[in-house]
Amino acid sequence: SVASSPVGPLACLLLGFNGEEREQFRAMMKGMEASMVDILVTNELDQTLEVCLDKASPDQEPNEQILGGKKLVFLSGMYPGEIQEILVAYDRCELPDTMWAAVVPKALKKNVRTLVAEIMEDDAYMRSQEERE
Repeated sequence: SVASSPVGPLACLLLGFNGEEREQFRAMMKGMEASMVDILVTNELDQTLEVCLDKASPDQEPNEQILGGKKLVFLSGMYPGEIQEILVAYDRCELPDTMWAAVVPKALKKNVRTLVAEIMEDDAYMRSQEERE
């Protein structure tokens, strides 16, 4: 369930994106007049999500192989309508297929590697269901 009030700092935490894709994501956000949202990168999967959101840097060199070629964006500090706007804008851009996760209270204390595994499992399940339809 989506929290009714935003959880975490106002940020997008990108995993598995390369430097050029990160800049395209930043440009998309700027085009939406959402440049106040921090675009962060982390290569620390063994920290809690809360620590990653706090310590991640906008300038860290991204590791696009961190998720084995897959991509994931954690959306933090946003209302559901704002999240929806980002998803729609992303679909319009020519950015690679990605997985999305809104930050919820119970996720903040979880290890990022654990969260990523859960999200990838959910994503694989949802893709298999879509293929059946």
